[in-house]
Amino acid sequence: MKREEARFQTAYLRVVLCFCMLCGMIICGSVTAKAQEATIYYGSNINKQNYTKWSTKVNSYLTETRDHKLMRFQANALSTKKQYLVEYYDSSYHLVRTVNVPYELSLFGAFYDDGNNYYIFSGQNNSNEKNSVEVFRLTKYDYNWRRLGSVGVYGANTSKPFEAGLARIHHSGKHLAVKTCHTMYVTDEGYHHQSNMLIRFRTDTMTVESSNYSVSNISKGYVSHSFNQFVRYDGDSVVGVDHGDAYPRSVVLTKTRAAGSGCDYKEILAISGNVGNNDTGVSVGGFEISSSSYLVVGNSVKMGSGYSASGVRNIFVASVDRNLQTTPKLRYVTSYKNGDTSPSTPQFMKIDSGNFLLLWMKGSTLNYVKINANGDVCSNVYQVNAELSDCVPILYNGKIIWYTWKNEIVKFYSINPSTIITKNVSFSTASIAAAKQVVMKPKAVSVKKVSASKDSFTLQWKKGEKGVTGYQIQYSLKSNFTGKKTVTIKSAKTVKKKIGKLKSKKKYYIRIRCFKTVSGKKYYSVWSAKKSVKVK
Repeated sequence: MKREEARFQTAYLRVVLCFCMLCGMIICGSVTAKAQEATIYYGSNINKQNYTKWSTKVNSYLTETRDHKLMRFQANALSTKKQYLVEYYDSSYHLVRTVNVPYELSLFGAFYDDGNNYYIFSGQNNSNEKNSVEVFRLTKYDYNWRRLGSVGVYGANTSKPFEAGLARIHHSGKHLAVKTCHTMYVTDEGYHHQSNMLIRFRTDTMTVESSNYSVSNISKGYVSHSFNQFVRYDGDSVVGVDHGDAYPRSVVLTKTRAAGSGCDYKEILAISGNVGNNDTGVSVGGFEISSSSYLVVGNSVKMGSGYSASGVRNIFVASVDRNLQTTPKLRYVTSYKNGDTSPSTPQFMKIDSGNFLLLWMKGSTLNYVKINANGDVCSNVYQVNAELSDCVPILYNGKIIWYTWKNEIVKFYSINPSTIITKNVSFSTASIAAAKQVVMKPKAVSVKKVSASKDSFTLQWKKGEKGVTGYQIQYSLKSNFTGKKTVTIKSAKTVKKKIGKLKSKKKYYIRIRCFKTVSGKKYYSVWSAKKSVKVK
C-alpha cells in the first residue's frame, strides 16, 4: 500500500484532554500542557488494521516503559529521513521526549519489547536472488535506544520480504520467534510464489536458531499463500496462525513439536472458492492464548452454498483447546445481512488469561465486546463514536489504551475494563466526548521585510507550513507590546500586509505568528522575532 510521504518541522505541543469512559458516563475537561518541542509529520494510521485481501505491515506500537510512561513507536512517520519515530508520554499524555532511531535494512518489518530490550526486525529486497544478500535482520537495543547488536538471515529463498503480509514477534525467555512472509526465488515456470516463514533467534547470543523457508506443506508449518501471520510461544512450542488462500485455503493454526519434528495443525476456518484465488472474503485480526484455548478473531463472508468473496462479512471468534484435541469452534458475534456494509478487520487484546477485548469498526462506529477464555461473548456489545488503527491496544494503569494518528493530531483512547458489564448479549450505546488529543502547533513564521511609508508600514513574511489557515500580526509603540493592536489575516496565502493610520515619526515594534484551525479551534505558533520600524 502506498503511503503519503512524511514531512517534518519543529513545533510546540498542546494537549487537549477530554477524559471519558466508553460506557455511558462522561467526565470532560481540558488542560494545556507546558510547551514541548515535537515533530509534526503527515500521514495516518486510522483503520490501518483493516484489510480485504492481504494484510500490510503494522507500523504503530504502544508500550509501557519501566518508569511507567507510554512509548509510541511509529515506523512510517519519518520515512524520507530513514528514521523511526519514538515518542514518550507521561500518564497525563504530555509529550516529554522524542527519539529518532535510524533505519537498519531498508524495509521495516516489526517492533517488539520483550521486557528487557527493544527489537526491530527489518529486511531488504533481493532482486538478483543472491544467497549472500542479508534479507532479514533482527537488531537489539537497550531501553535508551543504544544499539547492542544484530543478527542477519541471508538469501533464505527470499526475493521480497514482507510481500502481501507482515511480520510479528513473540518471545519466551531467551528465545524469540518471528512469523513473517516472503516471495521466493523464481521457479522454473517463471513464478515468484509467496509463503509464510518462521525464524527463531537466541537473544542472549543474537544468533539464528532455525529458519524455515523451503517449499513444503502444512505438516511442516508451510502456508502458501499466507496473507497474515500471527505468532505466540506456548511453553516450548511456537504457535502460529496464517490466513491462507491455497495450501491450505483456510485460516490455519500450527503448533511446533519438539526437536524439529514438524508441527500439529488445525484448520480454524475453511475458505470456500478456488485454490489460489487471492480473494477469500476473510481477514484475520488477532490471535491470543487463554487459560484453556487458542483464540482467533477476524471477519468473514458466509462459506459454503452461495459463497461470494465480495459478500457482506461478519465478525467471528474461533477457539480450539491448547492440546489441539478437539474440533475448533466457530462463533459469529455479528449478523449483518446482504446490503449492509461489512465490519472492519477487528483488533483483539488480552486483559487477563480469562478475559479479552474484541473491537471492530462498522462505518464510523466503534464496537467492542468482552470475550471469555473459551471464546464466548460475555458482555454487551458497546457502540461508540471512536476510531481504531493498526496500534494493538495495551493495558496501562488499569485501562485499555490505543492511539490514532492523522497528520498533527494524535488521539489516545481508553476503556476501563471494569465498566464492561457482563450480562446477556445486547447492543448498548456508549458515549465519548473526545479522546485524549495531542495537537501539534505549527512552526513559527519569520519576517522577510518591514518597510516604512507615510503614517504606515508594510510587513512581508514567509508563507506558513502546510495546514496553516491564517496569521496574526501585533504592533505597538512599546517593545514589550503594552497597548498592542492585533490584526488577524484569515488567508494562508497572504504574505504581505500594509498597516496604516499610525503616528508619524514614531518607532513601532512588530511581530507575527501563524495558526491552524482544528475542529473549530485555533492553535497558534510561537511569535516571530520582534522587528521595529520608524514610520515616515
